[in-house]
Amino acid sequence: LTTSHDLLARFDPQTSRLSSMEQTGDFAYDEGGRHARAAKATLDSGQNVILLETSARVWDETGSTSANHIRMDQRTGDFTAEGQVNSSRLPDKDQKKNSEMLSGDQPVQAQARKMDSSNHNRAIHYEGDATMRQGANRIQAGVIDVNREKRTLVADGNVVTNLWEEPKDAPAPGPDPRKPQMPRPAPVLTVVHASHLVYTDENRLAVY
Repeated sequence: LTTSHDLLARFDPQTSRLSSMEQTGDFAYDEGGRHARAAKATLDSGQNVILLETSARVWDETGSTSANHIRMDQRTGDFTAEGQVNSSRLPDKDQKKNSEMLSGDQPVQAQARKMDSSNHNRAIHYEGDATMRQGANRIQAGVIDVNREKRTLVADGNVVTNLWEEPKDAPAPGPDPRKPQMPRPAPVLTVVHASHLVYTDENRLAVY
């Protein structure tokens, strides 16, 4: 289902089939659990591709992406976002399936100049001043690739990671409750600079 203020449809004169359609003015798209909004949208019927332009945004139950331009492939569900890309992805409900170094309960936020999402959001590629963050933890690089199926994260080009490690256990209470308790250890920040990073979730190992 699509809606807009204006609609221009073009038909193939040989077959009378729809060849392209352009919708402008508060374009809205809804198909099952997938939704999109933009100022303008163009449908290429032959390729089954929708191009969203100006204030483009797509979202589903796993998260959302906004950018200047978004190209959606209707056949595969893949999309490419370009220009001031901002995305938010919810962590997998099963924490064992999360592939990010930034594992936790909060959404993973990302910014980049370009983003490619394929295989039903299982493979995500960020390119151009890419930044991923979750809470206070952050990864910056020229390129960041997340593969949720292989449960890996690869960052390349001027990689900087800022990762906070919380204390695992609170201090044990003393024998006398009237005495002051031992202070809880403060979180520890680890900052690493490298040209390349490969993180594998299977063994929780990051190689810089």
